[in-house]
Formats: sequence, structure tokens, C-alpha cells
Amino acid sequence: MKYECEIWHIRIGYLASACFSFIGKLVRLFSTQFPNVRVQLVEMTSQEQINAFDKHEIDVGFSRPIPSNMNTRLDCLNIYNDRLVVVVPELHALSTYEHIAISDLKDENIILLNRMSAVGLFNKISGIFHQEKINPNIISQPSNMQTLLTEVSAELGIAIAPSCVANLYTKGCLLVPLMGAEIKVPLEIQYMTNNTSIIVEEFVKMTIQNKKLINDLS
Repeated sequence: MKYECEIWHIRIGYLASACFSFIGKLVRLFSTQFPNVRVQLVEMTSQEQINAFDKHEIDVGFSRPIPSNMNTRLDCLNIYNDRLVVVVPELHALSTYEHIAISDLKDENIILLNRMSAVGLFNKISGIFHQEKINPNIISQPSNMQTLLTEVSAELGIAIAPSCVANLYTKGCLLVPLMGAEIKVPLEIQYMTNNTSIIVEEFVKMTIQNKKLINDLS
């Protein structure tokens, strides 16, 4: 059923690597239901989305969980759970492993996405090293996932990232599952707690209704 309404708009921030697989389909479904709503998509890191919410520059975000001490104003709903993988150069000795344990990385040069770009993801990965009592040799902290993959391809080091990075350009890299079935990286839809927009409400509702589709596409 199509809704008739005045021309409205919704601004959506999203993590590129985590959302490429489904964001286009989701927006098409929404636009079919709300043809008079203008949708603006903005590729943003998790931190950029937090800042954009502060400045009222986006209405909805697709991002990783925000640490509780940084989130006092957003409602956050789980969309799907990604898993962590180890990204290794294709000729590296670890590329032949079926699974890689954190202990296998204790003597490796490690590349992690910059904490300011994805504080929740950085804290999760750092916490895994800490649990294993390993002090990782972090040699680079790029600000975006594509640069992280490029540095691995250049054999500068080994990275840990969500498996959704497979949606990016990964030539020269191999993705090997990180050992530990409990290691999950959630993706959430986030919006202001005091939201009064029916358009935001309807977009969130439609997203939740299509969680199976999102999981199937991701």
C-alpha cells in the first residue's frame, strides 16, 4: 500500500562495508511505500554518525553499538550480527589456516580501524587481545576499512575486521574466521530517543520487519 503525504525527507547515515549488501534494497522498499519521501544516504563512520546525531544532521543511522557511556540519547535496535575475521595477505603463512586464534597473532604486525572511527569495534577487538593477555603490536590505525584492506594487501600487517569487509575491494587479501563462535559484531539501527517524525518511525518499523531479508543479503 502506498501512502500519500506531503514531500518529506529522511537522512540516513550508514557504514559502507556493513550496509552495501542491503541498503539499496531496503531504501527501494521504503520508497515504494512512501513515494513522496526524499531519502538522503550519507556514508559515515560510527563516530561521524554520533557527531551527526549531535548536530541533527541525520535522522537514522546504521552503525555498530555505541559504548554505554557515550550513548544517552539514542534508541538502538539490533539488525544482524556479523562475525570477526582475520584479514591476511594472500601469501602469508596464516592464509592456509581454516581458523585463526588470537594467540596466533602475538608476533604479528596488527592493523586496526582507528578508534575514533569505530570506538565500539576497536574496544571489542582490543578486549579480545586483553582477555588472552596479549599486547598487540598495532602498527597502523587507518580511518576507513578500504585503507585497512589496502595495507594488508601491501603486506604491511594483518588486520581484524568484521566479515562484511568482503563487500569491499579485497584483492590480495584473504579472510580467515577468527576462532571463537561467541565473537559477534552487531549492526544496529539507531535514532533519537525523542524522535517525533512519523517518517523515521515508519522507516525503523520497516527495517525491523525486514530483518530476515537483511540477514539473507548480508
